[in-house]
Amino acid sequence: MGQINNLTGWQNPVFYVRRKSDNMLVDTIELDFTNGEGLVVEYEDVNIEHDVLDYSGEELFPDVQAEQVYVGTRYYWTISYDELLEPDNGMNIKRLLDYRINNDMKFLLKPRKDNTNIYEVVKVGGKSLLKLTGGGSFSAGDCGFKMKWKSKGLIKDIKWEKVR
Repeated sequence: MGQINNLTGWQNPVFYVRRKSDNMLVDTIELDFTNGEGLVVEYEDVNIEHDVLDYSGEELFPDVQAEQVYVGTRYYWTISYDELLEPDNGMNIKRLLDYRINNDMKFLLKPRKDNTNIYEVVKVGGKSLLKLTGGGSFSAGDCGFKMKWKSKGLIKDIKWEKVR
């Protein structure tokens, strides 16, 4: 096997479920490798933007200049099982999603097991899809499932590191 070099790791995601009230670890849920699109990370800059009127010129109307102040970056992780969701892994996902019912729970995501970064996350709402692969009684199982999580707070430093 060739050597793997990347910036965010290549192993599977791990969720840590903790109680908000006392920070007690309630559960650790390690998900199987994702397939198809895999685990996709999006980075969204959060800025404060406004227009400044500049009257220093000799024109009748002021010049309008856009100003922008960088506040931080919001991370989004989409975990995709669009090709196949193995039943045991599906039950781990169900266990993870069931914890959302208890509002005293918080979720920490280690996007890649071989990377040291851990983020407090919240699930992005929306629809979920679960469908049966083709083949009728010879179907390989369920597929099409995706879930999206985002960092609870803003990140100031993009935490890339060389992972082997």
